[in-house]
Amino acid sequence: MQHLLLACLLATFPFLNTAQNATKTVKTVTKTVKTLKTLESLATARVSQAQGKYVFCYSQPVAPYDVAFSFATTLQPSESMTLNTVVGQCLTSALVEAGAQLKPFDAILIQAGQRDLAIKFRDGVPNEQRALATAPRNQGKLIFMFSEPVADYEVVKTEGVSWYNHAFGGAYYTMGHVQENLLKTAKKNERIEAVLIGETATFISFKK
Repeated sequence: MQHLLLACLLATFPFLNTAQNATKTVKTVTKTVKTLKTLESLATARVSQAQGKYVFCYSQPVAPYDVAFSFATTLQPSESMTLNTVVGQCLTSALVEAGAQLKPFDAILIQAGQRDLAIKFRDGVPNEQRALATAPRNQGKLIFMFSEPVADYEVVKTEGVSWYNHAFGGAYYTMGHVQENLLKTAKKNERIEAVLIGETATFISFKK
């Protein structure tokens, strides 16, 4: 009888192990999903407007949209150049192109290494969703350019932003180059999780 009970007990071990492994797998998957949702929420940004148009700098709108047209901008560098200067010149180019093509638009997407886009949000998109965007990551840090995180955060430090390159005859730094320069500062401090780029650079950590 004892041998029979022992045999039955040993026979249940594989099933117990399988159940335990399944429970561990479910917990791991649940934890991963929660982490991904947290990362996604931290990347949600609210972009700024200029002349009544939403401006997405290197970020992607959350709301569905259609491309109205593409356009290019020849930036005019100056020693007083700021992000507002860059955005203003891009927006002027978009307005000129819109007039030439007789196509209205709601926002512009300023992109890396390609023509910028003017877009129209699809019918039915609420106004409160039009400003929402997904911020990109660069070297593990979130980049909020001409935008702010929706999530709560605290400022770690601030510093100026240089757009004018004195070393090369007054050329301007591209948005990508500006990001790379600021990321050098961000990587020196483990607390810094993201960089807000506007008239100045703000290095932040998210509130837990």
